[in-house]
Amino acid sequence: MAETSQVKFKLDDRELAVPPGTLVIEVARQQGIEVPSFCYYPGLALQAGGAGPISQWTLVDLGTNSDVRAHQSDIQSLDMESVDVTVTSVNTANNLATMLSGTVSLRKVLDDASTEVKIGDLQAFQAVKNEHRRISGNPALDAFLLERLHDGGKFYLLISGTTDGRTDLVLDVVLHASMGYNTGLF
Repeated sequence: MAETSQVKFKLDDRELAVPPGTLVIEVARQQGIEVPSFCYYPGLALQAGGAGPISQWTLVDLGTNSDVRAHQSDIQSLDMESVDVTVTSVNTANNLATMLSGTVSLRKVLDDASTEVKIGDLQAFQAVKNEHRRISGNPALDAFLLERLHDGGKFYLLISGTTDGRTDLVLDVVLHASMGYNTGLF
């Protein structure tokens, strides 16, 4: 019998083993360990009845982050380091897709494409559990995030593109960003 590979690590003095591709933030939450996150969006369902266009979005509210709320008026930079997109679940009984291609973007107004800033592409993204892509940030995203922060903090995360077959899977999206703020010490 083949042994299932596991990734072993220590979290808060606990020895843990998880399948490859498991997000540390999910393991921490399962263990009851609070891990602050900037923008973590688990469970983004991506479904399509057949080959063709596919799209999903979610509302992001920076005001739900305690660090952002505590320092909002002092934040001088908000830099998108990267975005991770991971397939966390595939409904194999209803999923015939093998490949997705598309774009990940942020949009100020959901129905106004002129307010969109592209994060990056998901080309040849396999429709299998634990498929993962990391997309690097860019200066346009940094400017977008800072502008949104100082104008209410809300925007939309969009994933859109095409699929090669009936699609029924779930994605987790994690936006990694760093904040620079005036502490008033100098």
